[in-house]
Amino acid sequence: MITRISLTAFAVLTSVIAVPVFAENYEYFNPMDNKHVFTITTSPPSIAGGDLARPASICEKHQGFICIGNSDFAFAVPSPLQSDVTDWEYDGRKYHVTRTGPLYVLGVVKNVWYIESDQRAMKYQFVYSLSHGLLGFSWSAGLEKYVFLAGGAMGFGPQKSIREKKRAVGKTNSTKFTR
Repeated sequence: MITRISLTAFAVLTSVIAVPVFAENYEYFNPMDNKHVFTITTSPPSIAGGDLARPASICEKHQGFICIGNSDFAFAVPSPLQSDVTDWEYDGRKYHVTRTGPLYVLGVVKNVWYIESDQRAMKYQFVYSLSHGLLGFSWSAGLEKYVFLAGGAMGFGPQKSIREKKRAVGKTNSTKFTR
């Protein structure tokens, strides 16, 4: 009798234990207020600010862009991003490279594109690296400005060829989730 109850309890407990699921999850933190977190998830695609997550769309490979967006936030860069490209438009949103050059962070230098985009009465600024993706961004509306920096070694959307090389040596930005 005790064995039968123990086996039943074991079966019930193992049926509710979470199964690991892998997704590319990119977290961005506000360096002035660590309570503000912004998350981009690629599978299923979503964008979350704080506790509110909303579905998002990701570019198809044949579209020539690396992007993610929804009605609240959008980021897109041509793929491949060439050094002579200064302006592009994707999904009705215009992007402009204000400059390119080095970004010095914690003793590390990254070559980046500084990109601006006006979207829904807000001005977005993005810092993008070919090898490490979206490293940071800010948006401002009126006098308010919010800044977010990548919390991991990689940000969303590094150029495909570079991303695949990193995966080949086991350096992904995958985060283990439970469902």
